[in-house]
Amino acid sequence: MVGIARHTSAKRAAALRFAEMGRKLLRSGNYEKALVHLEKALALDPSPYIYFYLARAHYYLARYQQALNFLQIAESWLTEQADWMAEVAALRAESFRASHQGTRYAHVW
Repeated sequence: MVGIARHTSAKRAAALRFAEMGRKLLRSGNYEKALVHLEKALALDPSPYIYFYLARAHYYLARYQQALNFLQIAESWLTEQADWMAEVAALRAESFRASHQGTRYAHVW
């Protein structure tokens, strides 16, 4: 993500701070609080990175369809960034696998 510079607007700076706190909360396993911060960041200044981290939070909370929805938006903005596209593809594959794994077991019972 982009850092805060002297010319960064107050709104964008606040969004970046919320996004960074959301990332830290994700790393520490506090996924619900991470969602709150990431949603605030998204409301202030949408970016593909925030969509990606929202997808990751939803994935960790086993909300796989929401994760896939946010990944679709992130991907539409990140097509020219190979490193990020690899991250998106990996999380999409894992979300898809996890969402269908529950469906597969539901049919067994």
